[in-house]
Amino acid sequence: MNDIKSLKRKNYWGLDIGKFICAILIICAHFASERGNFPPLLDYCFSIYVIAVPFFFACSGFLFFKKWLSLDKKSQKDYFISYQKRIWTMYGLWTAVYMIFVVENWIRKGTLGVAQFLKWAHMALVIQTYSTIWFLPALAIGVAITCFLVSRFSKRTVIIISTILYVFGMLGYSYYFLIEGTPLENIMDVYFLIFKTTRNGLFNAVPFVFMGFLVADKETEPTRKEFGKYFFLTIASLVLVVAECFVLKLRFDVTGMDISIFLVPFTYFFVKCLVKLELKQNIAWLWCRKLSLLMFVSQRLFLSALPAVLPTLFNVLYGNSYIGMLTVLLLIIGFSVLFIKLSEKISFLKKFI
Repeated sequence: MNDIKSLKRKNYWGLDIGKFICAILIICAHFASERGNFPPLLDYCFSIYVIAVPFFFACSGFLFFKKWLSLDKKSQKDYFISYQKRIWTMYGLWTAVYMIFVVENWIRKGTLGVAQFLKWAHMALVIQTYSTIWFLPALAIGVAITCFLVSRFSKRTVIIISTILYVFGMLGYSYYFLIEGTPLENIMDVYFLIFKTTRNGLFNAVPFVFMGFLVADKETEPTRKEFGKYFFLTIASLVLVVAECFVLKLRFDVTGMDISIFLVPFTYFFVKCLVKLELKQNIAWLWCRKLSLLMFVSQRLFLSALPAVLPTLFNVLYGNSYIGMLTVLLLIIGFSVLFIKLSEKISFLKKFI
């Protein structure tokens, strides 16, 4: 608490750069899996995108709790409410945008009806209203649960709770093969009937948001020595992440490596490393901050929503995998820059970002 209150730095440019790079990683990985036709080795390289979502959760947790920890009780409550309102408003607005394409798809395919709507409503209630933007409600839920836990229990207790949640998440995702043929598989299957996945605000977001809290709670002024230490630990743990992914894929034929063991130390060291990175203010870093989240939530416009409406055009644009990947990146970045510029003149648009 005292350490965080004494900090004068308000900008963590390393985190902004990290978020921007991770947003690009996710877009490239989604394009590669859905539209691309790349050599197997290159496909494996795109799998490194699994580091992105845990980093987003931990980074968001750090930035939220960095301010939250410096406030008194009443101000903490006000800040929490403001934060939740902003995230849920953003989610609602992007849901409204994507629902245009969802309904258009139902009409075009002739599937518009009560059954289709109820199926969508179930998914919207337990996961997301549209692919990829599940991150927003998961973040809001993760921050809310973490605030509750750290306000009522010791850090040691919350570490235990977070570990249990993450282990359950792993067993329902990347390490499901460990429970096959056991009574736990039956329990997990019942869970899946209702909640569909463990990649959500409880089992995925809470552990990493709490990790952000731990970094914020002990944050001190950066030094070159500390940066060097965490940089080395980041690279070493990244090697372990890659090794784990290869083992899961080649030995156990696992397709989703998004909730795995070595993502935990990697994410912690990566956030610590970027927090310790000292950079002078630069307009480029500010744009990284502005663009990263908007690129993340708007990517589906160019990956699935618009291509479904204009298939001929996007089949041409994305016909070549390499040119297509560059094209989708340029479209998303260009759209995001334009959107940010327009939001400077139309204040309502700021609610989207």
